[in-house]
Amino acid sequence: MAALATQTDTVSSRVYLEHVIDAETSQSFKGVFSYNRPGYNVESFVHQQVSEDGQVTQWVKKVNTNEGFLRLNGQVKCVTKGYKSRFRANTILQSIAKSDIDGLLEDYNITVSPDDLTIGGRAAHELIFTAKDGDRYVYKLAFDKLTSFPLQFVFLDANNNILESGQFSQFTPVAAGEVSVTPLNDCINVAYKEIKSNKSPWVIDWKPNGFGLERVINKANSKDDHLVYSDGLVTFSVFIEPVTDPRMAEIERHFGATIVVSRKVTVKDDKNSQYLITVVGEIPLSTAERIALSAHLQ
Repeated sequence: MAALATQTDTVSSRVYLEHVIDAETSQSFKGVFSYNRPGYNVESFVHQQVSEDGQVTQWVKKVNTNEGFLRLNGQVKCVTKGYKSRFRANTILQSIAKSDIDGLLEDYNITVSPDDLTIGGRAAHELIFTAKDGDRYVYKLAFDKLTSFPLQFVFLDANNNILESGQFSQFTPVAAGEVSVTPLNDCINVAYKEIKSNKSPWVIDWKPNGFGLERVINKANSKDDHLVYSDGLVTFSVFIEPVTDPRMAEIERHFGATIVVSRKVTVKDDKNSQYLITVVGEIPLSTAERIALSAHLQ
């Protein structure tokens, strides 16, 4: 019976995830989204318009300010000059694609909560993601029962403490074309000039199961590397730079669920060169530190 229950839960989780992913790119809405982490919270208006040809335009503006950004088909197109906030307005499943679902079901126990939830005045289901290897946070995703649109996310540590959360306090689905996406004043176009490749002289020997290299970002005429890894739900970055000043320090910082960890490593060359490896992502400190210390040149 236990095996049957597990199989049924897996099927339900897969179906729910597929519906949520579809809803993110098909549902027009307007609402108010609240992002929270210890010592910090922010509320924003979020409007999304999906055109008949499938183009998704999203407008996000902090309440009582003109700060915000405009996103088109998932990519930020412009940002207001004063915008500095880090929060997850409608980016709850920003990295998940249907092609990632099999991997997530392999690396996480994904269960459907039996609790009845009401979020933003909407009845909701909740999925709970618990990593099988224990090297990631617990992640909860609640979504609207009627539209399947994601309404809330929560990151929990090993002691069940809330590290970071976000939810819609207001959410109103509307028909396509009924949302007017208002241009932001002083919105500065974002230029993407990174040189991207899939090659780096650096190797990360250890990372939790399921994480794969998504891309490598190299700066022109620089020894700095930026490697991006994802398991389909969580993303972390590894920044690598030569130690050019002895005052470059190892650090540990927490920002909600996001950890920033820097460690110095010495490579075996004729100079015994040192590099600073910085890991940034929504992963536990011990995981980030182990990733940083596993970095080496090929």
